[in-house]
Amino acid sequence: MSFIRKFKKLKDFSIDEDVEEKENKKINKKQPSIKIAEIREMSVLDIIDQIIQQTAEQKLQIKGILTKYLKVLSEKLNITPIQALFLSVFVEQCDDNGIRYRDLAKHFDSCRTVEVIKYKDEIDDMVKRGIILQSNDRHDLPTFRIPHGTLVCLCKNTLPTPPEQKCSTLSEWLESIDKLLERVSEDELEDEEFDSFIKENFKNNQHLTCVQKIKELNLSTDDLKLFLAMSMRCIVHDDNCIRGDDVSEYFNKYEFRWVQRNLEDGDHYLMQHNLVEHACDNGQANPKEWCLTAHAKSEIYGEFKLDVPKVSTKLKSSDSIVKKDLYYDGEVSRQLDTLKSMLEPERMNRILEKLANSGMRKGFACLFYGGPGTGKTETVLQLARETGRSIMQVDIATIRDKWVGETEKRIKACFDSYRKEANKCELAPILFFNEADALFTTRNENAEYGVDKMENAMQNIILQEMETLEGILIATTNLTGSLDPAFERRFLFKLEFTKPSANARKHIWQAMMPGLTDSDALMIAERFDFSGGQIENIARKRIIDDILADRDTIDIDAIIESCRHETLDKQENSCRIGFVA
Repeated sequence: MSFIRKFKKLKDFSIDEDVEEKENKKINKKQPSIKIAEIREMSVLDIIDQIIQQTAEQKLQIKGILTKYLKVLSEKLNITPIQALFLSVFVEQCDDNGIRYRDLAKHFDSCRTVEVIKYKDEIDDMVKRGIILQSNDRHDLPTFRIPHGTLVCLCKNTLPTPPEQKCSTLSEWLESIDKLLERVSEDELEDEEFDSFIKENFKNNQHLTCVQKIKELNLSTDDLKLFLAMSMRCIVHDDNCIRGDDVSEYFNKYEFRWVQRNLEDGDHYLMQHNLVEHACDNGQANPKEWCLTAHAKSEIYGEFKLDVPKVSTKLKSSDSIVKKDLYYDGEVSRQLDTLKSMLEPERMNRILEKLANSGMRKGFACLFYGGPGTGKTETVLQLARETGRSIMQVDIATIRDKWVGETEKRIKACFDSYRKEANKCELAPILFFNEADALFTTRNENAEYGVDKMENAMQNIILQEMETLEGILIATTNLTGSLDPAFERRFLFKLEFTKPSANARKHIWQAMMPGLTDSDALMIAERFDFSGGQIENIARKRIIDDILADRDTIDIDAIIESCRHETLDKQENSCRIGFVA
C-alpha cells in the first residue's frame, strides 16, 4: 500500500448545475432530458442502474445528465458525488469479493488504474464508514468488496449507520451494542462488518471499564458476538437461562450447529475461560441452557452491579495457623500420615498427572467424621499448616437463604470463588466445609414442597461440583447416619475420629496443662473418658480460675472438680419432672 501514498490527493469535485446543463446539451443532444425532481422519485437502486448505464465504456468524467443522477444519489445517501459514482461501480461488481483499483478502472473507457487511485481518499472514507470493506491480498495490496449489509440498506434507500461515537454512560453503550446486534440478526451486517464496527465502538469507548475488560479477552469475531449477545440477555433482559433460540439469530444455521454443540458439551471457548456456564435447573446443570458465570458478572461487568451471590469465604494462609500438638490413636494417625504425604507438592503433582493420564477425576474430597470435640476441625487446620496450603473455610450460615434459588446461587458462588483463588495460589488451597451436616444430608426422592425441592437442588449442585472439582475439599460432620450415599461415594478419604484412648488423653492433658505429672495425667485420663475438646475446655477454665485465685501451681483436686462439672452427669444431678401416679 505504500506506493499509493506517492500520488497526490485530488480536490473534491464542485458541480455547477448551470454549466453542466449547457455541457449536457452540447455533448449529447439526443439524450432524453430528465428533471432533478423526477430522479428524486426514483429508488436508490434505480439511480445506480442509470449511473452504470451512463458510465459504461465512457471516460471517467462527471458531465451531462450523469451529473443529475450523482447529485441526487449523493443527497439521498449523504456521500460525495465521486463516492456515489464509485459506489455504483462497486454495486455492479458486488459478486466479486476482491475488487481492485484496476477492476474499477476497467468499467470506464480508456481509464488507467492511476486515475482511480487519485480518488483513494474518497474510497477510504467509504471504508471507514463501513459502506465497503477493505482487505489486503498476499502482496499487501488493497482489495474491496460490497458487504451484504450495504446491499440490504440500499434496497431500503439508505446506507449502513456509521459506528456509534463515544458513549458517555453505560446505558448508551448498551444501547449501541444492542443496535449493532439487531443489525446482525437482520442480516444487515456480516462478520467482517461486525468486526469493523465493534472495533470502532470499542476504540471510542475505552473509558468504560467493561469495554477494556472485553478487549483484553481477545475473543474471535464469533465468540465476541456470542458473548455480547448473552451479555445483553443477562444485563438488559435479566435472563439467566439463555437458550439456543435466543442467540441463534446472530449466526447462520450451519455455524450455530457447531456453536450449540460446543455449548452443550461444555467445550466452548467461553466456557473454558469461565465466561459462560450451563444454567442451573433444579440443582442440575442443564446443557440446553446457558448463563454468564459469576466471574463474568463481577470481573467484566462489575460496573453494572449485577446480582452476583455473595458467600463468606475466608482464605487463611498456612503461616497464620498456630501450631498445636495433636494426639491420635494408631489407625487415625496412620491415615492422617498417608493424607499428609499425599498433599506434599511433589507427590501431589505426580498423583494428578497419573490420574489425568488414566482419565480419572483429579479432585480430592475427604470426610472427617466423628463425635464433637474429637479434633476434626483442628486437624484440618494443622494439615493445611504442615503442607503449606492456604485454607478457605466456608461459613455455612451464609450459604442458606430464605429466598428460593438464592441458596443454590451461593453454593455455586462458593465453588467459583475457590476456583478463582486456586488459580492465584502456587499450591491448591483446601476448601473446608466445617460442620457440614446440614449440607450433605440424604436427598428427598419424593420432594413435593418447595423447601424439599430447594434442599435437593442445593445438594445436586454440591454433588456436581464435587464431581468436577480440581482441588482439595475437606468436610467435617458429627452425623454420618444422615449422609446421602451419593456424597459418600464422592469422598475419596473417609476418616473416623473417635474419642482418644487413655494413653492419648494423658498426652493431651499434659499438652494442655504442662505442669501435670505423668501419674496425675494418667489418673485423670483413666478416670474421665473425655474428648480432646472437653479436655481443652477444662484447661481453659483452670487458667481463668488460677488467674482469679492468683495461683501458679497445679491443684489436682480443683482439676478433678472441674472434670466432674464438665460431665454434667444427669443421673446424679437431675430431678424428675412429671405426674405422680
